[in-house]
Amino acid sequence: MLKLLIDTCVRLDLAKDHRQQVTLRYIEQLMEAGEIALVVPIQVVNEFTRNRDRIIKQSLSSVFKRVKDTIRRFGD
Repeated sequence: MLKLLIDTCVRLDLAKDHRQQVTLRYIEQLMEAGEIALVVPIQVVNEFTRNRDRIIKQSLSSVFKRVKDTIRRFGD
């Protein structure tokens, strides 16, 4: 079994970038299949919990910006 160490920056980057959803789903599938295990230090869990609300706001802001840009570009 492959073990992956996830640090705070990686975890936060994966969480805030919508394009990483495919990567996260793939990691989940590999974990469910027993192919990999994540090694996540408690500090990473604590920092993610502390920053979760900010990350959610950034992610939502990014989604709304993309929608707004798309409407400007293609909508009337």
